[in-house]
Amino acid sequence: MLTLHDTQRTIDDRQQAITIAPIVLRCSIHGVEKPFPCEQCGKKFSTKDDLNRHVRREVAAKQFTCSICNATLREKIDLQAHLATHNGEKNFACDMCEKRYRHRSSLSKHRSAKHRA
Repeated sequence: MLTLHDTQRTIDDRQQAITIAPIVLRCSIHGVEKPFPCEQCGKKFSTKDDLNRHVRREVAAKQFTCSICNATLREKIDLQAHLATHNGEKNFACDMCEKRYRHRSSLSKHRSAKHRA
């Protein structure tokens, strides 16, 4: 049995060693009670700091609301890209062919797959 003070053990016939401290730490984290629930989404946290970080990042940060479907987004640019899904705009054009896309990431994927660019 591995203990907290064991730092390395062999794991197979090639005699590869691993550090187990992160594994022990991860196991102890997963066994912790989570008494701090988010009032907005119900997700639970083990510390008040983790809950506050979640609220700042996930809940309070979503301040841009779509006027069509009430979706909430963190950034103004995300809202603009989202609005394009409602009005059919395709503002990102491939400079090598006639294809157009709503999202820059879709154009990048297209260029990589079709034009090796």
